Amino acid sequence: MNPLQRALIDKARHDHGFKYVLRADDDAVHLASARHRAHIRVVQQNGLYNLAIISSNPRPLSAELSRTFLSTHQSGANFVVSSHSDLVRFIQRAAELAHALPNQTVDDFEAKLEDELATFPAELIKGTEVETLVRQRVGQQTFRQAMLRY
Repeated sequence: MNPLQRALIDKARHDHGFKYVLRADDDAVHLASARHRAHIRVVQQNGLYNLAIISSNPRPLSAELSRTFLSTHQSGANFVVSSHSDLVRFIQRAAELAHALPNQTVDDFEAKLEDELATFPAELIKGTEVETLVRQRVGQQTFRQAMLRY
């Protein structure tokens, strides 16, 4: 991948929700965001961009992306786009879907809840009113954020 192609990918990722590069080597760039857990591996070969969705559960995101990019879907979480403009559209749509799909909200809720409950001694909080109140507070905030994004 030459420096111009890498710079174009960098601009597209930054402009459309993927604020971080996890790692970049000679043939691939891994795009990530603090707003969701999915990341995209981009490989540029022979004028084509090979994209892979990497996530703990890439199926919902891949399924939605395959509806938008029907002609580019290869299999599973792998896609191929032929132009830079298609790459930009793909990155933008992936970012939108990654934090709007219902499973992402549930994953966010569970991660935040686990973090909050970790601040209390497990043997004292399990099944108590404190646990219920923490669940409600975290759930309301996560739901509010999901609705605002939607």
